[in-house]
Amino acid sequence: MTATDPGVDPDPPPKTTLFCPDCGHRSRYDGDWRVVESRRGARYLCPTCRTEITVRRPDSARCPPRAGVDPWRQWRTALRAWQGLWRRFLAS
Repeated sequence: MTATDPGVDPDPPPKTTLFCPDCGHRSRYDGDWRVVESRRGARYLCPTCRTEITVRRPDSARCPPRAGVDPWRQWRTALRAWQGLWRRFLAS
């Protein structure tokens, strides 16, 4: 049998829990946090002490992956450009 520390909670909170570092308030992300929306994203503020907890960017602000771009083709094109410059430099 192992002894447990009486100050440690044996059941950790769910991963969706946000914590306020200033006052210790904790709640789910969709709980009682004050959410302020703007073009830059949603700011989560503590309802107790109004500390900013996190800023979540809107989905449109994230960089979507570019469809149809082949990185190897881009690399080969850049390599050919550099080779052409070196050939011109060495030829002169």
